[in-house]
Amino acid sequence: HDMDDNKQIIKKYINILTPEDIKKYALKENIEVTQQEVTIIYNFIKNHYQELLDNDTSVFRILKIQIRPILFDKIISLYNENKTKYLS
Repeated sequence: HDMDDNKQIIKKYINILTPEDIKKYALKENIEVTQQEVTIIYNFIKNHYQELLDNDTSVFRILKIQIRPILFDKIISLYNENKTKYLS
């Protein structure tokens, strides 16, 4: 797969993403999240995935002010890990 293929796959997945998916992923990664945080993260992904796919990480500042610092740091870490794996 090249990067463009991966972007298309990610877009399709985001179209069907649910808050429950986020909760399950967080559990799998041993990250505690509240229902409110799940909603915030879900809305952030739905509204800003295109910028993130285009490597515009400035949108993260929107998320940073809405969730706990420890959770934000984990999200950044996971983003960077997955970006390296799928988008480079």
